[in-house]
Amino acid sequence: MLGKHTKKIIGIDDITDTKTIWRCLAAELIGTLLLVLVGTGSCTGVQLTSGDVVVRIALTFGFIIATMVQCIGHVSGCHINPAVTCGLLVTGHISILKAVFYIIVQCVGAIAGSAIVKVMTPEAARGNLCMTSLGANVEPMQGFLV
Repeated sequence: MLGKHTKKIIGIDDITDTKTIWRCLAAELIGTLLLVLVGTGSCTGVQLTSGDVVVRIALTFGFIIATMVQCIGHVSGCHINPAVTCGLLVTGHISILKAVFYIIVQCVGAIAGSAIVKVMTPEAARGNLCMTSLGANVEPMQGFLV
C-alpha cells in the first residue's frame, strides 16, 4: 500500500472527489478557452489597423486574465496555462494527477479557443492569429538567444 505522503504527492485523494475535480477541470477548460479566444482575438486584424496595437493586445490579455481570476480563481486556482500548472507542480502546490488532468483540459481549451477564433475571423483579418514570430531583421539564432 502507498504511504500517506506518497498518496498526497500523487494526489489520489484529489481525483476521488469527483464533484470537485470535475468542477475544477471545467473551470480550467473554460478559463483557458476564453483566455485564448479573447486574447488571440485581439490580435486579429492587426495588419488592417493603424496605431499602437501592442497596448491594445497587452491590455486585452491583462483584462481577460483578471476576469478569469475573479470568475474561476476560487474554483480551480485559475492556472489557465500549462506552464503555470507545471510551476505549481514543481513547487509542490498541486499533486501529480491533478496537474496532469489540468494540463490536458488546458490544452483542449486552448485548441478549442484557437479554433473558434480561426472560424470566426475572416481570411483577410486573420494574419498570423497572434503567433509569436521573429521580426524582419532578427536572425533565428538571435531570436533563440533572446
